[in-house]
Amino acid sequence: MMRAFQFAAVRTFHVAGRRQRMMGPPLVSGAYPGLGTINQTLLTIHAARSAGLEVAGVVINRIDAESPDESMMTNPIQIANRGGVEILAMVPDEPGNSVEDATLGPDTEFAISQANWAKLMGLSGMGRSV
Repeated sequence: MMRAFQFAAVRTFHVAGRRQRMMGPPLVSGAYPGLGTINQTLLTIHAARSAGLEVAGVVINRIDAESPDESMMTNPIQIANRGGVEILAMVPDEPGNSVEDATLGPDTEFAISQANWAKLMGLSGMGRSV
């Protein structure tokens, strides 16, 4: 079963890699901050690079500022160092964030505005944008 999943993931990245090489923008990987995310994120980065994708970096998502544990503080550092990637943003989990309502809370807007998305998309000279 695991081999079939691994093949499907590699096949997906291979197809996505061809598309990205034609279209341009690099991959941004999202990751949860808690336990187990280092392995999952590093495997994602490795699979993407093996498929020829350029990896722009990682966004750490849903950080719980009210009850951070040690892994939330150390995982981003480990992912950056071991994966050779930039942590583009550390996005909080806040009540104003809603997929259903298509809204972002103010702390989330601030966090994601810190990355230079225009530069990552190859639109250098356009400044920071969300």
